[in-house]
Amino acid sequence: MSKQSFVGAAALLAALLVFPVAGHAQDADTPPEQWFTRGDVNLDDSIGLGDAIDFLEWVFAAAEPGVDCVDAYDFDDSGTIGLADPIYLLTFLFAAGEAIPAPGVECGPDPTDDTLGCAAYSGCVSFPSNDPELVAHVLRRVGYGSTPALFDRVLEIGVGSYLLEQLEPDDIDESDNTLLNTYLEDLDPDVDFLDLVRLPIVDGLYSRAQLRAVLADFWEQHFSTDLGVSFGLFLVLNDGTEAIYTVDEALEVATEVEHRENVAFRTDALGNFHDLLLTSATSVAMLIYLDNISNFVGNPNENYARELLELHTMGDDNGYTQQDIEELARVFTGWSICLVPEDEVGELDATCQPLSLDPAGDGNVWSFAFYPFNHDYGEKTLFEGTSYELILGDDEFGMDEGLAVLEHLATLPQTAEFVSTKLIQKFVADEAPPALIADCLATWAATDGDIREVMTTILTSDEFLVENRIAKIKTPLEFVLSTIRAFDGETDADLFFPLGTLDLLGALPFFFATPDGFPEGGDDQLGTHTLREEIEFAKSLYNGFDGVDFTNLRTLMEEDDVDLGDAEEVVTYWMDRTMPGAYSLVERQLAIDFLETDLEGNPLPLNPDAFFYELQIQLLCSFLATYPQMIQQ
Repeated sequence: MSKQSFVGAAALLAALLVFPVAGHAQDADTPPEQWFTRGDVNLDDSIGLGDAIDFLEWVFAAAEPGVDCVDAYDFDDSGTIGLADPIYLLTFLFAAGEAIPAPGVECGPDPTDDTLGCAAYSGCVSFPSNDPELVAHVLRRVGYGSTPALFDRVLEIGVGSYLLEQLEPDDIDESDNTLLNTYLEDLDPDVDFLDLVRLPIVDGLYSRAQLRAVLADFWEQHFSTDLGVSFGLFLVLNDGTEAIYTVDEALEVATEVEHRENVAFRTDALGNFHDLLLTSATSVAMLIYLDNISNFVGNPNENYARELLELHTMGDDNGYTQQDIEELARVFTGWSICLVPEDEVGELDATCQPLSLDPAGDGNVWSFAFYPFNHDYGEKTLFEGTSYELILGDDEFGMDEGLAVLEHLATLPQTAEFVSTKLIQKFVADEAPPALIADCLATWAATDGDIREVMTTILTSDEFLVENRIAKIKTPLEFVLSTIRAFDGETDADLFFPLGTLDLLGALPFFFATPDGFPEGGDDQLGTHTLREEIEFAKSLYNGFDGVDFTNLRTLMEEDDVDLGDAEEVVTYWMDRTMPGAYSLVERQLAIDFLETDLEGNPLPLNPDAFFYELQIQLLCSFLATYPQMIQQ
């Protein structure tokens, strides 16, 4: 992670050094968790000779320190300050010495947690480490909500450390995540379409890399395809005499190409936008879905060209014309699919194999193909007369034309604005704040579309951390997964009830009917049908319907020393674990009355020894899950 994004965000977040969290004063006994850069004590955004000189002047010439952060001067991370520190730095700079210890040249917390301390460091952001409302907010937006254990962990390690961890998902250790690994071992998403649909649900419910799970779904929506369309093509595909696949085989092949695309989106979720764009453009699922397999010289199909500009890069009517769409369709003539050897899948120059009656048995896989005889080789001009005009002719021919266009589109400010705005709408607010869009544009330009850096700009912004809490409505996927996680639920291996609910809500992964994916805006989530189905899902907390198990509630309260017989304490515990600070006194009292009343409306004092006590708690949590706050973020 580069330092520049944190430095840029620091200008917006200077107030976070004292961090006005939702009107609450920061506890003086628990100061903000201060991120810093070890070694950069003169705040010039680099580690160099000037830092060693600053150190020597501070220690030996009684000069004012460059930063109020002793940890930053501890160059060797020994826990003490002395002459060994500038020697360590100079050895690193000029004698290929050992690297500067963590956080090293990046903004981050001190992993060794020594006693030196860091009061303030203006080049990086500070975070209050123990504010429950901030923790709950971050867990709602950066992932699919908190679990009781995750909530406690982030309170302990601090929001800053958690965000840093989520921005580097490849470093997150899942080896001992038994629940996740058990589910994944039982899934075969390469051939079973139901297992493919289960995959993002399992990932969202149980993965520790929550930000990556959310972004994988984001890219699935951004580059939306429909598994059913691929299935329809493979079902009717024939070699001129008879069908190549049975119904089951066609469904398996469609599942494989959709899964392959999804793996790439998940792997590169925080990577470079150009790579994601190229993945989509060469994806078998996309080439089928937007009809580019029917895009031939002399008879161009404009579907992919139009959506490439409108939905994937520049945004609707944002600097292009119908003429550009027509020219772009010519660029992508010849981009299609064919069977290739399995060890060449994904290669742009893979060797196409002839169709056979049993292609799967030949070890061949459907992959991208370029057919030169289907390509329009005439000169093409895109965005004519603009500052970003692109002429294709002598320098690029054939497939290279499309590759050049994808690279060009990824660099355009319209693309940076459109994609950054969608990311902000996903993580911050439906109405993206203009100042944050501007910051993301600057980050995009400085990093060539590095999504990790753009997300860092978003997640360390005042707009995300402070100004837009409880400002969004959950999508059906977010509601279902966050409800299960909030009450420490566990599903059976079939995930039947979550799948059924998502299907009823038209939000089943990989089966979106339109190329713009499932809508993100709050207005789209507030229909009566959606709210009714979500309330029905909330009932699963007490009736155990179709394999959603919420029987761990009493154990969780016991572990946290909750007085099991005190209705007010029990209600407060679960409200603080779901939406801390979001419930009114009236709503709190309503939940208490509900907990201590039977189904006939008669008083029923809370008694931990009663045989129905666990059901009583499950009914309470189900009741809380129907509160308006539970569909909010």
